[in-house]
Amino acid sequence: MALNSLEKIKCPHCGQMTSTATGFCDECGLELNSTPIKPITAAMAMATGALKTGSVGTVGLNCPNCGFALRSNAKHCPNCGMKIVRQDANGGAAAALPTEAKSGPPSKLTVGAVVASRYGLEGILGEGGMGRAWRAFDQHLNKQVVIKTIVAQDDSLRKALQDEAQTLINIRHPNIVSVFDFFTVENELCYVMEYITGPSWSDEIEDATTRKLVQPMAAEEALIRVKNLLPAFKYLAGLTPPIIYCDFKPSNVKSMTLPNGERIEVLLDFGTAYRYDPNVPPKPARGTPGYHSPQAMHPDWRDDYFTIGRTIAELVGMEEVHTEAYKYTLTPTDQFPWNQYDDSLRYFVEWLTAKERADRPQNVDEILSELDGVLGYVRGQSPDRRAALAHRAQVSFAGVTKQTMTTAGTGTVKIELPQVEQTNPAATILLRAQEAYEQQNLTRALQLANQAVNNQGGAAAHVLRSLIHNRLGDAQAAKTDLDQAESFSDAQQQWQIALAEGQLLENAGNYDEAAKRYRRMMAIKPGDYRGRLLLADLYRRSGNNAQAINEYRAIIQSKPNVGAAYIGAAKSYVAMDETPDAIQILETVGSRNASYNEVLLELITLYNQRALAGQPTSLDQSARAIDALHENGVETRQAFRLIADFYHTALALARKAGGVPDNINWPLGRKPKTVADLARMNEQAWRTYLARDAEADRDHIISEKILPARSWSLV
Repeated sequence: MALNSLEKIKCPHCGQMTSTATGFCDECGLELNSTPIKPITAAMAMATGALKTGSVGTVGLNCPNCGFALRSNAKHCPNCGMKIVRQDANGGAAAALPTEAKSGPPSKLTVGAVVASRYGLEGILGEGGMGRAWRAFDQHLNKQVVIKTIVAQDDSLRKALQDEAQTLINIRHPNIVSVFDFFTVENELCYVMEYITGPSWSDEIEDATTRKLVQPMAAEEALIRVKNLLPAFKYLAGLTPPIIYCDFKPSNVKSMTLPNGERIEVLLDFGTAYRYDPNVPPKPARGTPGYHSPQAMHPDWRDDYFTIGRTIAELVGMEEVHTEAYKYTLTPTDQFPWNQYDDSLRYFVEWLTAKERADRPQNVDEILSELDGVLGYVRGQSPDRRAALAHRAQVSFAGVTKQTMTTAGTGTVKIELPQVEQTNPAATILLRAQEAYEQQNLTRALQLANQAVNNQGGAAAHVLRSLIHNRLGDAQAAKTDLDQAESFSDAQQQWQIALAEGQLLENAGNYDEAAKRYRRMMAIKPGDYRGRLLLADLYRRSGNNAQAINEYRAIIQSKPNVGAAYIGAAKSYVAMDETPDAIQILETVGSRNASYNEVLLELITLYNQRALAGQPTSLDQSARAIDALHENGVETRQAFRLIADFYHTALALARKAGGVPDNINWPLGRKPKTVADLARMNEQAWRTYLARDAEADRDHIISEKILPARSWSLV
């Protein structure tokens, strides 16, 4: 019958009045130009052989509730009246899912079939060598689900997979898709899982048609997503027995927005997960080439970490993960995407994807301990193929001598040593030895280190003793201890060994090799700052100040509480005659920073220098910094010397101006009334300093700082 789009008629099927605008009944979904029929279920139709799917005149799409063949534009099923929902990730109309298998093993399942008397198959979401994933409609829960199928011809394999399925059904974690049913159809094992709407990570970075990587994520975004997903891997590894996911890759993760607006990452497709057994490998082997590790035939949790590293590499733009040449390795460091980011990103991915399991992280906590630091280093950096990082400029140590390094300032910066493992037989002695070393009590430190070596302290004891020998100037003894440490082959000590080797090479004047050792420290602990701080300090003292500043600033961005980075950067700026930049970076340090007092001392030096250079207002800044030192109870020799320098600078400005400078917040509120008062305060400050520093050049200070400043010396 012809229908007027504006009229309302009584539906011949349900008897309700409905608009004819869509051509379907608003209540039951009957096509209004058809005659009413008695609904039948797919199970009934399949039993009689009456159900025909993919017949001529259709697109092969069948009702997920009853299995009836639908027209291409059907909005409701004309048999049972169910509304046909077709949406893409953005809520718009979606292209029909494939209805016929194009790859993978043979299957008895077809679109439109209702399996387990409950799930109506709508279409194929994806296919692989072991099976395929279907989108289905759960008639009991009235919602869409995913059915992952695996073809298992062997009875023993099928039994093993069934046992695994029982374990997977009991997994409950907010970052893991729920597996809530399991059944078999002949030789196909079917896992029923939640259907998570929205694009997968691969959908976000790949072209929808070619599936080529076209829109890589910024490293910061990729790392944040991985960080949010790591609790799922920690949960799986902590089960008894551990569950190995086996197939982590961008297409197996989706970002889901909860009703409260929070976004979480969800692991999909647990059809290939494996209950770990150290003696029995999974059959068949699980994983996807390009992501799985060389040990994928019998994987453990560290092989999951390998797949995490490969996934990060692809997310940030390494499209070669799928090539045979880079099946287990990364593209060169000078190529995209690695040349777009801080080196720590590459080091982090190399660590996750190390060839041997012993060289990878051993647990999720280890990954998290480095990840935050790497996140800080890559913050704000993006995958721009035209970008070039300044810190990649070549560093040259040509012509650098020990005299050059000494002239540039103090030696290697002080860094904290790694925590001693409690399982070490000499742990208590080592802790005391480390404390003495860090307090510069080298004699005591050496005595304790000797005891630690004699008490089976292992590589840690030899490395610490090497560092002590190096500080004492005994290079041969330091080298002997390093050789002993290497003989233990303890992977946990490689970072300390690199540290000790770097120190030894520095003292020997081999700066290129020392820099390599410090970069090795960065590679072993990608999120740590200590290797980078040593490298930056080496650059600064060798005159490579621009490169040093880049390293210092990277530390400041990632670890803003490391005061030594601010001080080092300031010294490099001063060496480049950029004192305003030096002051600016030091002034960003907050009072809660552990190095705040050291920063104040550097600022007083620079303020005094700037005041003498013609900016008297800097004298007030210096005075305020001195007051802050007083409030913090700082009474070091350096502090007293800088206070004396302040009064000497103030006196020079007063004599030049013909009077005591105004607008100065004098330390402790003691404002001099006359130039003569200021001269007496200058002498008092210098004598206070001399009383506290027995190594000071007394003759120079008296002849240059005190006597010329006395008011009677002008007569």
